[in-house]
Amino acid sequence: NNTETIVTTRDGLRAFEAYNHYIAIKEYELASNMIIKRRGNYWQHDESLGNAFYRLGLLESIKSAINAVINHIPSGYGLSRIHNILGDVYWLMGDIHKGICSHERSKQIATEFDLKELEAVAFFNIGLCQIDIWEMQSAIANFEKCVQLTKDTIYRYYTIESYCYLSFSNSVLGFKEKSIDFADKVFQELDLTKNSAWANGYRWLSLGRTYINLLDLEKSFEMYRNALDYSEESHYLQVKANSLIGLATIKRMQNDWEQTISYHHESIDILNLIGARCDLAEAYFQLGLTYQAMGKHDQAEEYKEKALKLFAQIEAPKQIERVNKAFEQRAMK
Repeated sequence: NNTETIVTTRDGLRAFEAYNHYIAIKEYELASNMIIKRRGNYWQHDESLGNAFYRLGLLESIKSAINAVINHIPSGYGLSRIHNILGDVYWLMGDIHKGICSHERSKQIATEFDLKELEAVAFFNIGLCQIDIWEMQSAIANFEKCVQLTKDTIYRYYTIESYCYLSFSNSVLGFKEKSIDFADKVFQELDLTKNSAWANGYRWLSLGRTYINLLDLEKSFEMYRNALDYSEESHYLQVKANSLIGLATIKRMQNDWEQTISYHHESIDILNLIGARCDLAEAYFQLGLTYQAMGKHDQAEEYKEKALKLFAQIEAPKQIERVNKAFEQRAMK
């Protein structure tokens, strides 16, 4: 209770000491309560310790902590919530199929106990996982279900966040008008959204990727700068790394090779540090495309293979298809 807010890693580790004490005396449910305990900070009035840990890049630590207690928690809100956090951690680490399983379990419990918010957010989170394995149609179906459950409720902020990813998914599938319409809805209702440390960063990342697909580089740059500025302020390492990937992509499209390479390597260093495999695969993929555009074919092949290896480990065949197709198309130009 003495740790009132969690801003830095030091704050998070201090709050986590209570978990360790409960584990020592085998009070596993109380230990799990420490992970889901909510605190306010500058960006969110009710961020859990689990959410704070993945904001700070402590993914392996919080995964191990949850797995040590999850089989000792009675079914109900606490178990649904802990599966929700674990699913997020698996997703962020690139264990996408484990993430989907955890969110499905969270949803099952939420439905059983009539936990409307957790049921809706499970659909949303499964959609996020499906985007990372490039299953866009399935992702759209889950985001639409989240909108259906939250649109006219007190949980409407999940509707707005779903619009971000519906915009991105439709931009990938080539539905430009739908994509723009969903993006416009986000900006129309942005002030109505609940503050969330996660959404404050990932919202801009999603829109940044969307506007790249729509070839609006100026708008994309603005979104990625928003994400990068927020990541620096909030110590959100994974948002920073993904911001750098996006900025590198824009700089590549502008033939600014020096800045592109710099952004790529900085993002790769961060992602290696925190163990985020899916984002790392994307970083390798984009760096490979950069080297190919520069005419450095050995380096391009090296990073293409690194990306393919990680996507194979993640079991994302559509991502493998995407990588191969992108390199083939560029080779033909």
